[in-house]
Amino acid sequence: RFENVLLVPSAAVVTEGDDRFVYTIEDNIVEKKSVTVKETQSDETAIESEDVEAGDQVVTTGQLNLSDGAQVNVAGGE
Repeated sequence: RFENVLLVPSAAVVTEGDDRFVYTIEDNIVEKKSVTVKETQSDETAIESEDVEAGDQVVTTGQLNLSDGAQVNVAGGE
C-alpha cells in the first residue's frame, strides 16, 4: 500500500510528544533517527525515514535508558 517504507518491530518506535524515532546501532553506538509512522499492525510498524535504511539494526528494548551516541552491548548480536 505504501512505497518506500520499512517494516520495523513496533517495540522499536519511541514517541516523545509529537515526535517519533528509532534508535539504530552501528559499531555498538546508538543513533536516534526520526521516523514517520505510516501504519501499525500488532508487532510490526511501517515507517518512512530519510535516515533509516533496510538492514539497519534497531533497538527494541531499553530505549528509555539510551541517548544519542551512547555505547551499547548488543544482546544476541553478531
